Amino acid sequence: MRMRVILSAAVLLVTGCASPIGPPFGPWPEADSVFGILMILLVGVLLYRIAKRQSLKRPESPAIHILQERYARGELTRDEFHKMMREVSAS
Repeated sequence: MRMRVILSAAVLLVTGCASPIGPPFGPWPEADSVFGILMILLVGVLLYRIAKRQSLKRPESPAIHILQERYARGELTRDEFHKMMREVSAS
């Protein structure tokens, strides 16, 4: 409930309907709407960039995970591990 009230207040501030200095927010009455639209676009662009950055991360191959486990258990030497990692990464 409290989060909903805070979110509602934030939306009112962002859209300019309840600016801290009172309406109008800027030198003309439409400045409230322009400011609100710009803020919503800014948040949208930021969310898009975060989502795009997350999608660029390449998922780790199960083969890499297995090699890391085998190296941690001591089944592979350092040279063997690096050689196999290069082979797996190349494919």
